[in-house]
Amino acid sequence: MSPKLPKVSGQKAIKALQKIGYEIVRQKGSHIRLRNYRRPECRPITIPKHTVY
Repeated sequence: MSPKLPKVSGQKAIKALQKIGYEIVRQKGSHIRLRNYRRPECRPITIPKHTVY
């Protein structure tokens, strides 16, 4: 059995994705949409900006 993945806040996930080329496109409520314009084959990602408990 593989170990569990760590819980990461939405803000940390967004920062990590921005380091690899994703940019914030829009925000609706607490959900942020990111897109990688350098690599168009990468799909857009939606991240909920919630805190981790």
